[in-house]
Amino acid sequence: MLFRDAYKAVAEQLKNRILKSQKETKQMHKGSINKICLEEIKKKMNDSY
Repeated sequence: MLFRDAYKAVAEQLKNRILKSQKETKQMHKGSINKICLEEIKKKMNDSY
């Protein structure tokens, strides 16, 4: 699968809230599956445009 297509597929899953972590992870950095920070991203985008 092309990266572009995979990116769109994941974005759609996030939008529909069907993407789930396959296993518990300890990753808690911004952008990780456990701390996606979508609201922060939306705010930054709205502030930029």
